[in-house]
Amino acid sequence: MNNKITLLSPDETISDSSVVIGSVILEALKKKDKMPIFDIYPLVRKKSGSFNYENTISAIFFLYMNNIIDFDPPFIYNLALVNKIK
Repeated sequence: MNNKITLLSPDETISDSSVVIGSVILEALKKKDKMPIFDIYPLVRKKSGSFNYENTISAIFFLYMNNIIDFDPPFIYNLALVNKIK
C-alpha cells in the first residue's frame, strides 16, 4: 500500500491540486492584508471550476507552515503585508 502524500496526484486535474489552490489564495491576498476564510470557496471554485476540500486544507497548511499566512478566525492574514504595516 502506497500512502505517500504528494503535491500533484495523477488521479486529479492540475487545477484541483493544492499547488494551484495555494496560488489562488496567495493571488487573492496579494493586495490586501487579510481575507475572510469564507471567501476561499468562491475563489477556488471560480478559478478551477470545482472545489476540493482536502487539497484546499493542504494548501492552507502549507502556506501556514511556511509562515506565509496566519489565522485569526474568521480571517487569513498575508504575513508579508501585515509585517510591512507594523
